[in-house]
Amino acid sequence: MSSPHDNTTYIIIPFAEVTQQMIDDCAETSFESLRHTLSGTDKIILKWIGDTPSSVSGYDQYSYSEILEEMGQPEWSGGEAESSSSSSSVE
Repeated sequence: MSSPHDNTTYIIIPFAEVTQQMIDDCAETSFESLRHTLSGTDKIILKWIGDTPSSVSGYDQYSYSEILEEMGQPEWSGGEAESSSSSSSVE
């Protein structure tokens, strides 16, 4: 059975590197809607479905399960690392 996230790819990048072109190429709507880290490192997550947009090529890419694991880390969750059964979501 396939998941709605099977074709979604994610990247984590420093907020300072985000451009309007990246937002336009990905499934984000604006700078204000980006998911930021809580730890003060100010990284964000971008996502897209299908082929990798040229504006975000060169960054490490994550699957849905991998990005959930990353988001369980203290810099994203604000506490101790969460288990993989966490209810965190990056819809």
